[in-house]
Amino acid sequence: MDTNGGSQVDSNDIKPSERRHKYDIANLCDFDDHHVAQGQCRVCVVCKECTGYNISCVSSHNVPVKERMPGAVCPCGHGDAGCSKCGLCLSCIAMQETEHSGKKIKKIKQGIDLKLNIF
Repeated sequence: MDTNGGSQVDSNDIKPSERRHKYDIANLCDFDDHHVAQGQCRVCVVCKECTGYNISCVSSHNVPVKERMPGAVCPCGHGDAGCSKCGLCLSCIAMQETEHSGKKIKKIKQGIDLKLNIF
């Protein structure tokens, strides 16, 4: 107990599943600026799956998603290490590229519609 009559909570008393880890998505690379490397597999900073084997990773089945540390080394070994700059896996990079191309297509369609409405 502390001097105010309340109880103190030691950070060592908090279990890993109770800790909250936030990742700032502003740290992610642009969709066309990723540098994917081969090496030690890691835990993706967005989906928290193995960067090399994703949901098929044997090692990730032993650790619940809530307890995986984004950016940490995956114990499965060698494979795709994901983006060496931001830590995204190939699946998340593909989703990011798809979202970008979808927005680009939408803008092109809007431009075509505006041109058609002018004439």
